Amino acid sequence: MQNTYIFIDIDGVFNLEDLPGQNTEMPYDENGVPLLVPEFVQLFTEVISKYDQVKIVISSSWRELFDLPTIRSRFPKNIQNKIIAVTPVWSACAELPKYVRYEEVMQYLATTGNEDAYWIAIDDLPGHYPDTVNLVAVNHYVGFDHHAASKLDILLQKSLS
Repeated sequence: MQNTYIFIDIDGVFNLEDLPGQNTEMPYDENGVPLLVPEFVQLFTEVISKYDQVKIVISSSWRELFDLPTIRSRFPKNIQNKIIAVTPVWSACAELPKYVRYEEVMQYLATTGNEDAYWIAIDDLPGHYPDTVNLVAVNHYVGFDHHAASKLDILLQKSLS
């Protein structure tokens, strides 16, 4: 069975952005790492746990702030082993492409020899990707809800056919 890659953003997906006019502070643990909303992580985990072929790659800006073990630790133990890598960060010296996250995903797939792999992105900024990709666009004021979980499940089912 061929692997399916899921490239995940974190901020706005597994935690929330403040609504305009609100000033609520994001909760952090004792090491200064933001906490994720447990309900969002649980919904994601329930979907992911049904698919053995899934490999998760972090495309979030968190990859520039925290190492992979720290990021993994935010997720339940039963899916931590599915979180395998982070995408490369677009060079600060180069001009940013229109679809920067997409280009980082494509670079990751190329360097790992998986250019033809089925993949899905989960992000709260759909403008990081062209309209042609399998994208679960999450509203950053709502987070990874039942609608996002359902769309991810549908896209993962397609990866099996």
